Amino acid sequence: MTGTPRGAVPPVEEQLAEIVREAEARVAELRRQLEQRRLEAAQHAEVDRLAEHLAQATVRWPEVRGFFDDVLDELRGPDLP
Repeated sequence: MTGTPRGAVPPVEEQLAEIVREAEARVAELRRQLEQRRLEAAQHAEVDRLAEHLAQATVRWPEVRGFFDDVLDELRGPDLP
């Protein structure tokens, strides 16, 4: 704390201001932790629903086959059949 001689007790106002700064810093940290926990909870909820998402997924096999055909054509290049 500035403005007071070394070893002197700071005025009450400075002590209170320091307490308020520390409290505000702690509240900011708690808010950050709370937001992090909320984010993690949302992520866990989505992971828990993964089986449901997979059950609702539809595989379009003709499109999968077309994709692999295109990849193989690109790998073979224009010179190979």
